[in-house]
Amino acid sequence: MDAPVFFQRAEQLFTDLEIPEAYQARVICPFLSAKARNILSKVSVDITGSYTKMKDAILKELQFSPSVYLERFNLCTKAVDETYTAFSSKLRKLLDYYLESRKVTDFESVCELLVCDRIKLLCLKSVLSISFRLKVARRKIKTGCPFQN
Repeated sequence: MDAPVFFQRAEQLFTDLEIPEAYQARVICPFLSAKARNILSKVSVDITGSYTKMKDAILKELQFSPSVYLERFNLCTKAVDETYTAFSSKLRKLLDYYLESRKVTDFESVCELLVCDRIKLLCLKSVLSISFRLKVARRKIKTGCPFQN
């Protein structure tokens, strides 16, 4: 199971079952993957004693960066047997993780982030376009044929 989805489900259970924050880290430990347990074996007791710190340490070590969350959100597709409600929930959680990883807490920050992401995307496309044109130009120079595609 994907780590962000695992933590999403765990947090929903914590809420539904009203598990106090002080016990959440201990409750979740037996259900962690071997890889996650290995990550936790290398951190301090201060981190393993707090669910939030533990989750952050695992996600950081698994390299779930803002760009990974954004890519997962943008590439997420609905499974054939998945309801639109479940798909919507999955998309929303991916977006929540992305916004959380970018430290966005209010509407103004969301707007700034969207504009910033769009500018970065346009810059990337521009750089790729220039790079492609340079490659084509180099090929034409190498072959000596200015009309070759």
